[in-house]
Amino acid sequence: MRGIFVDYVEVGNRIAKKRKDLGLTQEELAAETGLEQNTIAKIEKFGVGLSMESLLAICKVLKVDPNYVLCGTEKNFDAVKIVADKLHILDNQEHLEIVSGLIDIMANIDKS
Repeated sequence: MRGIFVDYVEVGNRIAKKRKDLGLTQEELAAETGLEQNTIAKIEKFGVGLSMESLLAICKVLKVDPNYVLCGTEKNFDAVKIVADKLHILDNQEHLEIVSGLIDIMANIDKS
């Protein structure tokens, strides 16, 4: 079985870019994530020191999907939240199955 390669330097670059896009300093990101500023600096520069907990905390503050940070593919959190909120109003299994089927159809259209 082949493993998945993660380029941790690129991970750090993506974190730094997103942080700067949001106008945050390393100190501000550190304060909001509970991490030390020097940890943020090491993650951004060398891609080291990134635990699963750190990754999730950083993603939450930067409002990005972990897929973007790890692989460079970005999902729209707002779209996911909107759909999730609407799914809560569905009151029976049949409706959920219909929505699930529509999502499968749309996912297959995007692949072709």
